[in-house]
Amino acid sequence: MTDVGGIAAERVGRGKWKRIRRPLAERFAEKVSVNPITGCHEWTGCISGGYGQISDETSRPVLAHRVAYQMANGPVPDGLHIDHLCRNRRCVNPTHLEAVTVFENTQRGALGMVIRAKAALRTHCKRGHAFSPENTGIDHRGDRFCRTCQAEAYRRHRKENHARNMEMQRIRRAKQRTAQ
Repeated sequence: MTDVGGIAAERVGRGKWKRIRRPLAERFAEKVSVNPITGCHEWTGCISGGYGQISDETSRPVLAHRVAYQMANGPVPDGLHIDHLCRNRRCVNPTHLEAVTVFENTQRGALGMVIRAKAALRTHCKRGHAFSPENTGIDHRGDRFCRTCQAEAYRRHRKENHARNMEMQRIRRAKQRTAQ
């Protein structure tokens, strides 16, 4: 192995060299700067969409915060995203990263705050019923709903089902009569 122009390489033939990639952890450590005020380990390498980026062992670009999480905690569980608890996209400090669902990540972020703020300002549902304590329910996602609208939808659904069932019963009886 020889150092050719600052890059580790080995000769593979006459005038041909094969580049030897340094380990990911070694390349990763060179691109991190610690901010003493926030405690963030800020990425100083390539940035894409506000997030740090580094090439993995196969030369594919990967997000630096995902690499940091994987080096500290192992693989990211399927279906989860890595959330920056410090809200700093360039941070790769494993203690500032958490694996969460897409929904939770959105709710924690700026968009989630806007959605919650708009919802809190609404005093009436889209059909004009007031969001009073008696008329407001909370669903499994934490969203508010109008109990009056829900009850009306339930009644409408039952009425439509009843009419459909009666029609099906009428058709069955007519078929039975013609079969006899």
